Amino acid sequence: MPFAALLLSAFLHASWNALLKRERAPEAAVAGVLSFALLFAVAAALAAGRPAFETPAALRWALAAGVFEGLYFVTLAAALARADFGVVYTVARGGAMLVVWPTAALLLRESVSARGALGASLIGAGLALTTIRAAGRRVSGAGMAFAVACAGAIAGYHLCYDRALAAGAPPPPPVAGARAPAHPRGARARPRRHPPRKPIPPG
Repeated sequence: MPFAALLLSAFLHASWNALLKRERAPEAAVAGVLSFALLFAVAAALAAGRPAFETPAALRWALAAGVFEGLYFVTLAAALARADFGVVYTVARGGAMLVVWPTAALLLRESVSARGALGASLIGAGLALTTIRAAGRRVSGAGMAFAVACAGAIAGYHLCYDRALAAGAPPPPPVAGARAPAHPRGARARPRRHPPRKPIPPG
């Protein structure tokens, strides 16, 4: 069951990122996504039937996750407005895994297996190949920079969610608590202004 939930989460993440890329102004569309996510998270938290944050530490970690999530939405939209979806998604999600994996092992004392190390190595190799391919296609440097920043933000909010749950919070309240500080940052995102296309002279 946990593995199925993980696959479903990955599918939903990729799907909404792809839909965001289809928008003419991804940075402006983020505000609508955040508003819906906030309402859904609050409803789920209210239906949980448990105290939202049993310890102050759980609330602090949830709010910290919200700061990182706000940065995630802003940097993701900015990256998608400047670079291809495949490049942005690979760098953002794959880069986050490479940050979370050693952090979990070094700071959270989680066990490291040979299989896990092999998986992280494969992700690193895939990221290297993606970066080389993007360089060959002259992908926007700003787009790549925002994708890398997005990876750091993703890693940050995942680690904060883990700490909030470890501090005694049930799953829905930390998500709702994180959406509150994340929403203003996403709502303030401004669409990138593209220069008008020059008319093609008649041949």
